[in-house]
Amino acid sequence: MNRDIIDTTLRPLLNRARKVWKAKGLPDIPWAELRSNEPKGAVREYTDHQVEAWKAELEPVPRFALHLLLTYGLRFGELFMKPSDINGEALELRLAGRYRKNGEELWIPLTAEDSRILTAMAGRAKAAKLATVLHTGEPATALTYHSLHDTLNKAARRAGLDMDRLIHGARHHAATRLLRKTGNLKKVKKLLGHATIVSTDRYAHVQTDDLRGDLEGMSRYSPEADADKKRDAQ
Repeated sequence: MNRDIIDTTLRPLLNRARKVWKAKGLPDIPWAELRSNEPKGAVREYTDHQVEAWKAELEPVPRFALHLLLTYGLRFGELFMKPSDINGEALELRLAGRYRKNGEELWIPLTAEDSRILTAMAGRAKAAKLATVLHTGEPATALTYHSLHDTLNKAARRAGLDMDRLIHGARHHAATRLLRKTGNLKKVKKLLGHATIVSTDRYAHVQTDDLRGDLEGMSRYSPEADADKKRDAQ
């Protein structure tokens, strides 16, 4: 079964029925067995032009939500953080375990600017007695899972992005960009909260591609390249 249908519609709907509507007798569904297999090692990286086009189609708060996905590799559900999940003094964000495969919470570092914005939003959300930080309007109204998911998807389509699983692709984008910048798989593992480096190893091909590019750049200064230049000049 399509993973997006499971993770953005069916499972949240049943969970809400249990927790909010107190529905009884609902089936305990083995979601892992129903998900379609994904190609191993499949990753995604959006171009700067694609990112800017996507952001340009969004209002400020959804745009900031997209920024968080593309920068920190959050799972979509992790956007719906509580005000108490923001530690402005430590510049950290707590990711609750309910969206993580190992069920453990994770603290990730924030840039000073993102921490400032999230701290301010958390303060307003707390004052308005909202359960989650992301909100819009006056009076403040919390963004919902499905409305934000729909907003991001529609904005991506307007921007010309037509890939499958666009929003989850932002997680891969964040990991790929960090690995390109640092060359350090352990830092990517920490950001994504993987239990083992094996899960992070799918991004290793980025290092191989970058290494190949470096070698090709070096080849332009090889003795053979110099000889070719001299022949071309004659």
